[in-house]
Formats: sequence, structure tokens, C-alpha cells
Amino acid sequence: MHRIVVTAFALTVLVASGDAFSQSVSGFYQLVSVNGNPLPYSQTFTHDSVSVETTLNASSYTLNEDGTFSMSNEMEVVSDVFTGERTLTASGTFTLVEPDTVQFTTEHDDQFSGTLDGDRLTVIEIEEGTIFVYERELRRRIEENQRRR
Repeated sequence: MHRIVVTAFALTVLVASGDAFSQSVSGFYQLVSVNGNPLPYSQTFTHDSVSVETTLNASSYTLNEDGTFSMSNEMEVVSDVFTGERTLTASGTFTLVEPDTVQFTTEHDDQFSGTLDGDRLTVIEIEEGTIFVYERELRRRIEENQRRR
């Protein structure tokens, strides 16, 4: 218990030393649901007349205090052309455009946004309307530790 209190105090000092921007959004966000359902998430689509089934097993965003981000998706792909595991990554910059809206720009100048609600980041894929909900990892670990006591 003493260790948890010391760790919580150290984290509070670290967060308090950053600016308001980094306090509000920086961290590691792990995907917890897609369209309200837990992982894995499967989707089948056709690309150039080839049927492709993808299963998303994990996804995460790391938002850094300097306004940069990295994203990683771990998935399985099954098609007539390729079958196997893939990890897709992206990186770029982000800005807080409103108190609860984050605008992302990838290294290829693709843009998308997310909405913040406490430690939750929601990203909606515009073309399909798929809703991805991520949770900041630190909060989940603290809650899990509290449940174990």
C-alpha cells in the first residue's frame, strides 16, 4: 500500500509539472471497444475483386507531450492473396482544437479527429462510421489495482 501511495504521489508531481495541454491529453491509450463491442473486431470487405477478412486484435495510440503521436494496429488478415498477421503503424502530430477535440495529422498528411471524455478517446472512422473507443492506460491500471485489494 505504501508503494502505491508513493507512486501516486510521484505521478501527481510529474503531471503537475507539465503544461495544461500535456496534462489533458498525453498518455498511452489502449483500444477497449469497437462499435460498443470488445476486441477482437472482424470485418470483411472487397478490394480489387478480392475478398479480405481482417480481425483487429489490438490497437493503441501514444500521445506525447510535444504534440506528436504514434498509433499501432495488430491484426490478422485472410484473403486469396495473403494470410497472416500484420502490424500497421502511423505517426504524426496532434493539436487540441477544442477542449474535447483532438485533430490528428499523419506523416502522409491524412487528417482525422478524436473526442476526449476524461481518460477516453473516441475516434470515428468517417467512411464506415466505425466507433473506436480507447482508454488511457494509467487509469485502467490504477482501477485494476484497487479492485484487487
